[in-house]
Amino acid sequence: VQRAAARAARRRADALTRAMAATDANAPAPPRSAAPADVLRIRGLGKWYGDHHALREIDLAVGAGERVVVCGPSGSGKSSLIRCVNGLGPFQAGEIVACGARLTPGGGDVARARREVGMVFQQ
Repeated sequence: VQRAAARAARRRADALTRAMAATDANAPAPPRSAAPADVLRIRGLGKWYGDHHALREIDLAVGAGERVVVCGPSGSGKSSLIRCVNGLGPFQAGEIVACGARLTPGGGDVARARREVGMVFQQ
C-alpha cells in the first residue's frame, strides 16, 4: 500500500512539474538587465525534535518570480521546513531571510515574516 501511495505521489509531482513547465514556457522572459532578487534565502538551517535531526544544513535561495515545489515522503521534513520559513516553528541552527524578514534560532523578525509569507495548512 505504501509503495502504491508513493508511486501515486510521484505521478502527481511529475504532473505538477510538467504543468508548471508549460506555464513557464508561455510566460514572457524578464529583461536581461533584471536579475531576480532572493525573496527567500536559507543558510545552514537545522531543526531537531529531541534526538531526531529533522532538517540538516538546509541551504536554499529562491528568486523573485521563481516557483519551488517541496516534495517528499511523509516524515521527510517538508512541513517542518515551511513552518520554519513562516516563523511558526523554532529552529536550532542557521538563518532564514524571507521577504526581508530575518529569522534566527533566537527568533528575529517573526511578526514581519508572518505578514510577508503565506502558508496553506495540511488538512
